[in-house]
Amino acid sequence: MLGRSFEIIGTPLIMADSISAGMKEFFTETNMSLMRSPIDFATQLAKGSVGLVQHTIEGAFRSAGRVTNSIGAGLALLTLDKNFYETR
Repeated sequence: MLGRSFEIIGTPLIMADSISAGMKEFFTETNMSLMRSPIDFATQLAKGSVGLVQHTIEGAFRSAGRVTNSIGAGLALLTLDKNFYETR
């Protein structure tokens, strides 16, 4: 059960990691293309924006999945059925 508690603590870190990866992708793509041409900048701005949104959504769903998994494990423990908890 203690391991499940650490999963809940780690979910904000997962979210922050995903958002920072999206921000890095966004700024890296746009900054490099800014020096080349305005058309390249617009294209890379769109790609960077899509990457940022994808990473943010991924982080949100991964965090939510871990929280619901931890809640489910806690509820399974409340059943006081050792076999059920171990097979879960």
